[in-house]
Amino acid sequence: MRIRHKRRGSAVLMAVGLVTILGMLGGIFVLIARMDALQQRALASKRQVDPIASGVLARLQQVLKERLYIADGNDTDGPFSGATGATSWRKVAQYPQRRQHPIFGNMETDDDALYLYYNDATRIQPHYSNIFGTSGTYYDTDGEGTNDAYLVEAGVTDSKGEMYYVAVMLQDTGGLICVNTGGDPDAAQLPATVRPVSVDLNGLLGSGVYTNLHTARCRGVAGIDLLTFSQEAAEHALDPQPVGKYELFAPGDEMFLRRLVSGAPTDTGRLYDVIGAIPTAARKMLTTTSISRALVRHPAAAAPDNFTSQVELDVSDAPKRTIVYNQMKYMLTEMGITSPDPKKLAAHFVANLWAYGSSGATGAPWAFTPPDLPTFTAYGLAQDLVITEAYASHRGEASPGDNTWRWGYAIEIFNPTGSAVAINGSYAIGSGSIIGGSVPVAAGGKVVLYDYQNGSAENQTVFGWNEGSAPAGWHKITGVDFSGTNTVQLMHVYNPGQPTEVRVPTDGVSSGDLGYTLANKNAIPPGEVNADIRRDDDLSRCRYNIAAYKSYTAHALGAANGLAATDLAGDQYPVWIVRAGAPAASLGDIGRIYMTGPQKDGTDLRSFPEGISSGAFKGMFPDAPGRGRLDPCPPAVNTGGWGTDPKTYPDVPLAALMSEFFTLVPPDAPRTDDQRRVYGRININTATPEVLRQLPWPAFIDLDGNGSQNGPDPTVDVNTLVAQIIAYRDMTGVYADRAAASGIASLRAASTYGGFLTPGEIAIPLADYVETILPAQVNFPTPTAQDRYYTEWRDVLYRAVANLVSVHSDVFTANIHVQLGLGANPLKWNYVAMIDRSACNKPADSPAVLLFRQVK
Repeated sequence: MRIRHKRRGSAVLMAVGLVTILGMLGGIFVLIARMDALQQRALASKRQVDPIASGVLARLQQVLKERLYIADGNDTDGPFSGATGATSWRKVAQYPQRRQHPIFGNMETDDDALYLYYNDATRIQPHYSNIFGTSGTYYDTDGEGTNDAYLVEAGVTDSKGEMYYVAVMLQDTGGLICVNTGGDPDAAQLPATVRPVSVDLNGLLGSGVYTNLHTARCRGVAGIDLLTFSQEAAEHALDPQPVGKYELFAPGDEMFLRRLVSGAPTDTGRLYDVIGAIPTAARKMLTTTSISRALVRHPAAAAPDNFTSQVELDVSDAPKRTIVYNQMKYMLTEMGITSPDPKKLAAHFVANLWAYGSSGATGAPWAFTPPDLPTFTAYGLAQDLVITEAYASHRGEASPGDNTWRWGYAIEIFNPTGSAVAINGSYAIGSGSIIGGSVPVAAGGKVVLYDYQNGSAENQTVFGWNEGSAPAGWHKITGVDFSGTNTVQLMHVYNPGQPTEVRVPTDGVSSGDLGYTLANKNAIPPGEVNADIRRDDDLSRCRYNIAAYKSYTAHALGAANGLAATDLAGDQYPVWIVRAGAPAASLGDIGRIYMTGPQKDGTDLRSFPEGISSGAFKGMFPDAPGRGRLDPCPPAVNTGGWGTDPKTYPDVPLAALMSEFFTLVPPDAPRTDDQRRVYGRININTATPEVLRQLPWPAFIDLDGNGSQNGPDPTVDVNTLVAQIIAYRDMTGVYADRAAASGIASLRAASTYGGFLTPGEIAIPLADYVETILPAQVNFPTPTAQDRYYTEWRDVLYRAVANLVSVHSDVFTANIHVQLGLGANPLKWNYVAMIDRSACNKPADSPAVLLFRQVK
């Protein structure tokens, strides 16, 4: 009996076990069935997702092409040819606008722009996230952990009627640092021209990671210098030459940079292997492809072919000088400049740029005759001798026949250069004989050239000393004569005595300047006539090159002439002729190039001081009275903008618009179309503060030019200067009124929205920052007191970055999120795309898709 009981217990246990197994099998079956159903649902749902994502991509391509504003039906003028009127100013400048939003409030509105939207008002980093509409639901498209885009209905449902939703974040890669072009601004060998290899990728990544990255993009070869890398790879990143020497990072690596989920499957690839350990904040600042185009903002159909793209400022040979001349002439014409003749202004610019970049006398006298104005020649400016005082004296006989007459004329020659100059066979007075012998003039020194005669009576002094007792530094020379209507011109003679001899007027003083009206020096009327005028000879004020004089009653020839800063008119700005001795390194150097100078027009010869004092020149630009060169920080700008009506160029300083027409970073050499690519520039409208900090800012302002920080040399605080840039861009703080903050009247009065309208506009906040750190003794409030180097110091930050910045870009990445429903556990899919519109020049063109992949 007991045995049977035990058997019954075993049977029960077996039954329970079987039931349990059956239950487990049933549960597994149900689970598998559910999973299968979910998988089937997911598969069924996924069949809709790829077309939705592809449709989003197609729409992004169309939107990006529309933002180029190519004229309808126009196959010749290219991007922005269809953007007219004042609103075109904003369309060309790619600035993320902000409009009505529950957090931001009612701000800017422009239905033609792309907008910036965030759920978190404290996180304002430029990108576009409302391409497909707005909603009250947000999503984190890149997996970083912060919502960055609206989640909006896709307009598509599944078989059960459930709605698909999309969220899209479009990002401008021009606001990022390109791993294929960035470098090290402190490298031992860099291009002479500032190029994108000076963007501080080394400072961002750290020297170890950067060295590994540079080696990797150089196909494993260590130590290739940045000059070589720039010329062979960075300047034509899509086609490095020679083939096989470089292996730049491909757009596929962009998935790692744009998908920021920790441990995501996108954490792979060549770039990940090199920089995978860097912080996410640094990773977000990088891109593999950044392209802007060297194109003008408003191409004109009637302009020459090269006018549709920026021209490289290269005047190294005659054909290139003609190209630069044509571009400058058309730029001035587009701006509405009619007087003086744009042809003459452009000719002076070319000649002076040529002289500026020439070493020694190479190219002297840098004579440029415009092909369409053969009667005119402009001569390039050189640092040369000037006239700083002129004196005339005439006394007739006290009584007829007593032989007590005398006359004398003199000019004081001043050497403002840093080295001694010899007045010898290379100089002449007017068209007369070349000066014989050799008259040395020390750096910063003075000599006097004079001529005189007197009667037989003794002690008849003209200059304060008796005949034969001339002081040291006084040299008698024929040709110094202020009688009648004579002008005493100091001429620099090139190729003296040769058939190719050229006399370039260095400086001149006329009898009219002196107010000296004696018709004939040999006439001997009774009485005495004296005249004495002086121009500043204080090196620290540097106004000796301006033809403005102060009348005095007694001469100070050969000595400091005693003019105070207040003795000359307030509009006489410092004038300093610069010779770099090498081609311009930065587009910011154009602030050193004059648009007037020595010239020959038929039989008329005119010197630089005469040109800069010309009333016509003073009125040439509303923003450049009396300076003779384009100033990025003038006292006023052209109200309402530049050009013919409707205005096609904005109300910023004319110098700021030079970057629309000229470049010093050569476009992609393998490309031959007009809209050529430039790689690696930073879009100052879409770059974050972190990216802007990596531009190659100098560590200090080198006041004494010795290359090291010492004495009063102020330190550059990069965080503060970048905050100044952002404040100007976003119109915050003091820059809520840009004109008042900068002291530039009418600045952006007709364009009061945010952003920079042209790359050169960044010079304004940079100059304002320098003003705050200059020592008190050089930070002068008025033009009459400004130091000769004032504008050099003021504009040094702009020169450091002028070649590296842009306000429009052509490559964008998109984080595309698609999901089914808004429930607790919606099905989700994510994609990363990269779109390049740099080949879109006519309405039928379509942006290229460089990358489109689903990511986890």
